Amino acid sequence: MLVLELHLATLAAAGGSVALVAGGAVVDADAGAITTAALLIDADGAVGSGSDAIETAVTTLAGSAGAGGLF
Repeated sequence: MLVLELHLATLAAAGGSVALVAGGAVVDADAGAITTAALLIDADGAVGSGSDAIETAVTTLAGSAGAGGLF
């Protein structure tokens, strides 16, 4: 299922892998950080913003964002 806009909260997958895919923006909901060993974020829109970045605690990070950039 492709989500048009993804609002993030706290996400913990210690030692695991997480993939977030959105057909629009990935928005930080100010609820905490994404904690995992490997994180992939793929969005057609912005990922976070300059004033509200996505907080992460990860070992490996890969990302792709459309208009608006990746923060």
